[in-house]
Amino acid sequence: MRLELATDVEGVRPLVTQWRRLATGHPAATPYVLPEWALAWWWHGRSAPAQWRCVSGHEPNGDVIGVIPLLRYGAGVATVSGVELADSTGALVAPERMAELWEATVTALRRDGVRRLDLPYLHGTDLAALRDGPAAVRVTGEDPGGYVPLPGSWEDYRRSLKAEVRRKIDSRRRRLERGFGPVRLQVTTERAHLAERLYEFWRFRERAWQLRGRYDELAAPARGPKLSDFLHFLGRHADGPSVPAVATLTAGETVAAAAVLHVCGDRAWFYLCAHDLRLRALGPGITLLTECVRYAIEAGLTELELGRGDEPHKFTVGAQRRVRPNVRVDL
Repeated sequence: MRLELATDVEGVRPLVTQWRRLATGHPAATPYVLPEWALAWWWHGRSAPAQWRCVSGHEPNGDVIGVIPLLRYGAGVATVSGVELADSTGALVAPERMAELWEATVTALRRDGVRRLDLPYLHGTDLAALRDGPAAVRVTGEDPGGYVPLPGSWEDYRRSLKAEVRRKIDSRRRRLERGFGPVRLQVTTERAHLAERLYEFWRFRERAWQLRGRYDELAAPARGPKLSDFLHFLGRHADGPSVPAVATLTAGETVAAAAVLHVCGDRAWFYLCAHDLRLRALGPGITLLTECVRYAIEAGLTELELGRGDEPHKFTVGAQRRVRPNVRVDL
């Protein structure tokens, strides 16, 4: 394997076509390791000066076999591009080549003057590969999260829930419908309308957090115009294995809740949700989540990732717990 280290955005651009092609159908592909995500962060998400250290592994014929989109911050510290808004990190590479790619990456970064590599929310396979390599690897903490394994049908999913949970979900939906009208989930995937829907979602989410009185608790990249520009870039430029979609739950004419969905391969990611606080007692968030489960099942997907955090509502809809380690690699 031949390793290349792109140190500026012009060095990253030539990778995009092969990078996207590599991700299509790849079992390690997630929205957070795609070129659109990395470039959206570069143009709209950075909160401090950074330099590209985008790693790509190549076959002798030039084909890209793996990518790790890294950025270097400050004095010798590197991390994954866009990690502040991501729910997981890891290399985009076949499992049998992962140890080789990480070992070559560590060697290249060390020669480049990088002394520490921070990898929050790292996949377990990446951690195992790093531990087999030449650097000192330390787990500094863990981030819990959840995911819903999806059966083959909505009926099978419903049967997998406890009877009391089904009654709770059904009761909240009925109360929402009695108060406002029929409940419907609309998922916008069309490129012509996506940027507009993402902007509407951003405004809805901003208002929801402001009404909660907890807006200042959001990290800087996850609020305000910076987040709006980031989402707009994704909506305009995403093309290939994962394009963001906006899932909007309406009750009659009222927007009750909304989220961004990323579908990548046979999985979907439920991302940046919000609900109308005036309807909180009616549980619009749970209804949105269960309708997204239904949507994912009907789309033939195998898993709905619910991201970081172990909030109770995730496990109400049958999520299983998943913990990802925060890893520090001293080079």
